[in-house]
Amino acid sequence: MTEAAERQAAEELYRQVSERAEALELTQTLRALPFMREKHRNQYRKGTGRVPYMVHPLTMALHALSLGITDDTLLAAVLLHDVVEDTGTDPEELPVSPEARNIVCRLSYNTYPGPKSEILPRIMPVSGMTRGPVSSNAWTGATTCPAWPAHLPGSGFAIACSRRRRKCFRC
Repeated sequence: MTEAAERQAAEELYRQVSERAEALELTQTLRALPFMREKHRNQYRKGTGRVPYMVHPLTMALHALSLGITDDTLLAAVLLHDVVEDTGTDPEELPVSPEARNIVCRLSYNTYPGPKSEILPRIMPVSGMTRGPVSSNAWTGATTCPAWPAHLPGSGFAIACSRRRRKCFRC
């Protein structure tokens, strides 16, 4: 893809998240979107091509929305999760609630140092995630894998689908 096509694709992702946030009246998410776009404006993903960096947080937000996650605080934090770490932005500049800032700081190595394996335990108390069995009812959203902590550190998310299959994202 050309750089122009990559930018156009990124803008389409932005539009999709923005429209969903407007429909759900997610005020923090709507404030986080332009802030994230501006902060990652001249950044690109590692690897081949010139994929705008904002594709990463937008894709993460769309994944969360597709899982039925509509918590405004959590979605705003998803969009901003690399802003503090990768742009030198002070957490107090983030246009979101203290709870969302707290989640962002817990995900940022320069404000909440520690090994990657400690990320999930750092955010679980703030986000309301819990360890335990995965429900086998219809799509239940992100919970933790029943095999936790047997997996690689930080891989404890799982989805339970209506066919009663359990799938950990890292398995």
